[in-house]
Amino acid sequence: MREKILMNTGYKFFEGDIGKDPIVTHQETYMMSKTVRGRGPESTSYYDADWQDVTLPHDFVINGKYSDKNNGPHGSLKRNNAWYRRYFKLEETDANKRLSFIFEGVGKNTKIWINGHLMGTNSSMYNTFEIDFSAVARIGEINTLAVYIDNSDFEGWWYEGSGIYRNVWLLKTALVRLCWWENYINPVHIKDDDFEIEASGLLQNYSYETKNVTIKYALKDKDTLIELGQKEITINSGDNIPYKETLNYSNLKRWSIENPYLYQIIVSIEENGNKIDEIVTNIGFRTVEFNPDKGVFINGEHVKLKGVCIHQDHGSLGVAVPKAVEEYRIQKLKEMGVNAYRCAHNNPSINILDLCDKYGIVVMDENRWFETSKEAFSQIESMVKRDRNHPSVIIWSAGNEEPEQSTIVGKHILEDIKMFIKRFDKTRPVTLALNGGFYGSQASLASDTLSINYAIKFYDTSHEIHSDKCILVTEAGATRNPRSVYFSEDTALGTTSYDIHFPSFGETFRRFWKEINTRDYIAGIFYWPGIEYRGETVYPQVTNVGGGLDNCCFEKDNFYLLQAFWKTEPILHIFPHWNLFGHEGEMIKVMTYSNLDEIELFLNGKSIDKQKVNFYDQNEWSVPFELGELVAVGYKDGKEVLRESVKTTKSESSIHLKADNKPNEEGVVILRAYATDEDGLFVPTSKLLINHKVENGVLLGASAGNSLDHTPVLADAHALNAGLLQIIVKQTDKDIPVKVTITSGDMKAEFSGDFLTAPEKQVPAQTDKMDLPNFRVWPIVAEVDLEERVNYNDMNTSIPFKFGTESLKEITNDFGYAKYTTKLLVPDYIGEKDVKIVLEDVTGETEVYVEHDKQFWPNAQPKQFSKKVLKANPHGENIVVPLEGFAKNEKVFVHIVNKYENENCGIHGKVYWEIN
Repeated sequence: MREKILMNTGYKFFEGDIGKDPIVTHQETYMMSKTVRGRGPESTSYYDADWQDVTLPHDFVINGKYSDKNNGPHGSLKRNNAWYRRYFKLEETDANKRLSFIFEGVGKNTKIWINGHLMGTNSSMYNTFEIDFSAVARIGEINTLAVYIDNSDFEGWWYEGSGIYRNVWLLKTALVRLCWWENYINPVHIKDDDFEIEASGLLQNYSYETKNVTIKYALKDKDTLIELGQKEITINSGDNIPYKETLNYSNLKRWSIENPYLYQIIVSIEENGNKIDEIVTNIGFRTVEFNPDKGVFINGEHVKLKGVCIHQDHGSLGVAVPKAVEEYRIQKLKEMGVNAYRCAHNNPSINILDLCDKYGIVVMDENRWFETSKEAFSQIESMVKRDRNHPSVIIWSAGNEEPEQSTIVGKHILEDIKMFIKRFDKTRPVTLALNGGFYGSQASLASDTLSINYAIKFYDTSHEIHSDKCILVTEAGATRNPRSVYFSEDTALGTTSYDIHFPSFGETFRRFWKEINTRDYIAGIFYWPGIEYRGETVYPQVTNVGGGLDNCCFEKDNFYLLQAFWKTEPILHIFPHWNLFGHEGEMIKVMTYSNLDEIELFLNGKSIDKQKVNFYDQNEWSVPFELGELVAVGYKDGKEVLRESVKTTKSESSIHLKADNKPNEEGVVILRAYATDEDGLFVPTSKLLINHKVENGVLLGASAGNSLDHTPVLADAHALNAGLLQIIVKQTDKDIPVKVTITSGDMKAEFSGDFLTAPEKQVPAQTDKMDLPNFRVWPIVAEVDLEERVNYNDMNTSIPFKFGTESLKEITNDFGYAKYTTKLLVPDYIGEKDVKIVLEDVTGETEVYVEHDKQFWPNAQPKQFSKKVLKANPHGENIVVPLEGFAKNEKVFVHIVNKYENENCGIHGKVYWEIN
C-alpha cells in the first residue's frame, strides 16, 4: 500500500558554498563523467558532523543580519547559497516499491542528489515537484539525500527567503500504482444537487509482468462509504494507461463559503483481491459562474468577493510557516470577513488550499512566471495538476502586472498559457492581473476575466468595452498604516494607523469598497495586502505596513474596518487608544468603524456627539484629549447594541503570556505577550523589553510586528511593540508540556501547555559511517608491493569496488594478494580533531599505506610530507589507522593490501573515516 511519510527532521545544514579543488587528472575527470559524480557535500562520503542541525520547514535567510547593503525589496537580508543533507534507511520491504521524494517548496534553484547521483533540478521556490529515486535506492542500507540551493538569481520583488521551507515527503508505492499527479476528480453539475463525478488518472506498471487489476471508486461522506463502481484493466510491463470513469451520485451537499462541506473520493486498485494502492481526494461539490453584469455566483447564489492578497511569510518565521501558523492566519482572515484569497504572486502551499477548502474561502491561484518556456510550462502544469481538485480554487492567474501586457507578445503569451492550462482543467477561467492597458490591452482581450489592479477611474469604461467579461479588482488599497500609530512624528515611517496614507496609484480601503460594492458588474475586491509582509521596502524599514493585520497577525484598525464592511453581526471599534500622554488639551482625531445605525461618543461620562453611521466613509470626531475614558455606544433601530471604550492606563505592573491557537499535530504554540497596569488594563503603548526562555521545546521565532525592528528573530529578548509581542515555540516531546517563561525587570509570567497532539509519523533520521569513496581493486597477484604507485588513470586494469556491499568471491576465482587503492581528500572539519581510517571486520594478513599526494599539496611551502604504514593480521576485528601528521583537506593516497587465501579472508565491512 501507498505510504506518504513526512521527512522534516534530522537535516544537516550549511549556509554558503563549499570550495572544491579543480579537476585536472584523467582519473578525476573520468569519475566526474559517471553517474555517481558527486564529490563534495552531494556525495555519500562527506563530513557534515560540524554542520547545523535543523528541522523543516526551514528558512535560513530570516536568521540573517539586516543591512542597507542588501536588497531592500527582499527585506534587506542576504540570500546566500546553501546545502542540506539527510540520512535515511530503506528497509528490505522497500525492495519492490517505487520510491520518490515530494518537495512542496525549495529554492530558489535546486539540485537534488541521492547517494551521489544527481536526480533532478528545479528552478522555482514556489512549485511542488517530485524526484523518483527508485533506481539508485540502496535497499537495506543508509541512503543520503543532499540538496543544493543556488540563490544567484531571484523570482520576486518581495521577501522570498530561502531553504527547504515547506514539507518533504517520502513516497512509497507498489510497482503497479496510481499516479497522484494525474489524479483528477471533476464534479459536473447535472441538476439540483445531482452531480456526475468524472474520475480520471493514470495507471502505471513498473513491474516486469503483465498485470490484471481492478480500479475501484468510492465516495466517503464523513463515516459513510458509498461504492460507486469498478473496472477491470490489463496493463503490460512498463505501460502507462489513462483511465476515466463517470460516476453518478444524487442529493449531494454543496460546498459553499458559508458551509464548506467536503467529501472524499477514494480511487483504489486491487490485484487478486488485495488492495495495492489508493489515492484519497478531498472534494467539494459546487458550481461557479462569472457573470459580466452581476459578478460571481456560487451554487446559483450571488457572492461578492471580499478578498485580500497574501504573501506567504509570517512574522519571525520568514517563509518557513508551519501548518498550525498557516491555519491561524486563515482563521484571522475569516474573522476579518474575508471570503476570497489571492495567492500573491505564486503557487501557495498545499496547506493553504486545504485550509481554504476547510474554512470556505475561494482562491485565485497564481502562477509565478509569465512565460511559455518549457520550464515555465512545467511549473504551470505542476500548479494546475496539484491544485485542480480543490473546491476553493475558482480561477487561475497567469501572472501579475507584466510589462508585455499591452503588446501582441503579451497577448500571445497569455493565449498560450490559457491553452496549456485548459489541457488539464477546462472548468476555471484564466486571468492576468493588469496595471494598465485596460481598454485595448492585448492581454485584456485574451483574459477570460478582466482583472484590474487599483485604477478606479477605469472601471466603468472598461466594463463598457469588455462587456462580455466579468471584472475583478485584483489589487486595491496599498495603504500604509502601521499598527497603533496615531501621530506621524511617532515613527520614522511618517504614516499613521488612520486609513488615509496611500501611494499615488492607491486609495483608502474605504474609497475602494465604496467604488466596488456599488457596482454590480465588479465581482469583488482583493485588498493589497491582507496581512503585512516582509520586503518591498527601503532600509531601514523591513516589512510593508499595509493591510488589516500586521506581520504577526495582530489586529490593526483596518481589521475592524473590513469587519464593519463585510460582517453581518454588529461591529463597533473606536480608536485611537487613550494613552496620548503629551497631547493634553489637543484636539484628537477619533474614529469609529461600525456597521450599526448610530454612534454616540462619551468622554468621561459626558456625551460629545451622536452621529448616523456613514457606512463607506465611517465616522470621525474631533475630541480634546484628557485622561480618562472615551466610550462609543452603538445603536441599531434606536436600541443600544454595542459599547466599546478606550481608557487611559497607568504604567505596567505585570506581564502576561497566552496562547492564540489550539494544540496541533506539530506542537506549535503561538504565544501573545503583553503588559497590564495595576487595574488589569492592557497597556497599548508599552515597549517593555521581554526576556523569554523555552523549556521542553524550541523557539521558532519572536517578533512584535515592528517594521523598523532589526532584532534577530531568534534572540532571547524582544521589545513589545504597541503593547504586544508574538513568541512562537514548538513542543518537542509529546509527554512533556512545553514551558515558556518571560521576564521584564521584576515582572514574570509563565505558560505551560501540552500542545503536541498526535505527531505526524516521520522518516527516522539516521547517521552513517563516512565511507572512503572510489576504491578500485587490482588483479590478484602472488606478490605485491604495498607502496608501489598504481596508474590511477588506468580505468580498465582495475575495477570499482565498494566495501560493505561487495566481496572478492563475487568477482574473482583467484587467490593471492588483493590491492585496493583510492585517492581522496581528508575530510573538512572544524577545529582540532583526531582523524582515523577504520577497516571493518577484517580477516587475514593486511597492510594499510597512507601518503600525501605531493602533486596536489594544498600549501605553497609544506613543512613535511607524511606517510603511514600499518600491518595487522586480524580475525574478524577492525583495523584502526590513526593519521597523525595529516590535516583536513589534504589529498592522500590510500593503499590496502589483504592476503586473500580463502573466501573467509578479506575486508567484510566498510572502510570509513572516524573523526572525533
